[in-house]
Amino acid sequence: MRKNKRLSYEEKSLFEDETEAKMYDVVHAPTFVILDQNNNFKNFRFNGIPAGHEINSLITALIDSSSSNPFFDEKILERLSKINKDIHIKVFVTLSCPHCPGAVSNAFRLAMTNNNIKADAYETQTFYELSMKYNVSSVPKIIINDIYEFLGNQPIEAFLNAIEKI
Repeated sequence: MRKNKRLSYEEKSLFEDETEAKMYDVVHAPTFVILDQNNNFKNFRFNGIPAGHEINSLITALIDSSSSNPFFDEKILERLSKINKDIHIKVFVTLSCPHCPGAVSNAFRLAMTNNNIKADAYETQTFYELSMKYNVSSVPKIIINDIYEFLGNQPIEAFLNAIEKI
């Protein structure tokens, strides 16, 4: 484990650390799982290499997961509190897209706010086969429960509108 005062990093093997991978529902490599300062999993994963513009997704996730401040206003928090179904948000990104980090942050913040929501970001070139499965032709592509799809860095309301239809 590499550690400093505010951040620690552990590299794990998907196969050698199978129990831990299952605990965080990690099925792809590389995958980044971020825990808060109390070692609580915040329901999101970054799958791929967080380089290019996606370094912003990772840095924002690190900062957000260490915060206790709400990410949304009362109106959004009220809508989020009513979500009681399992929701899985997938955000497909490329390293060269300046709009992708905003979509990733929105998905991750939703997952951090409601335990029924989990979110995954997938770097399309690393996970080419998965990108083909979901017909990713432009990014960010957001898929909710494999039912609703939309493109672009959409506002939180767009995510919620889709989630509330499920």
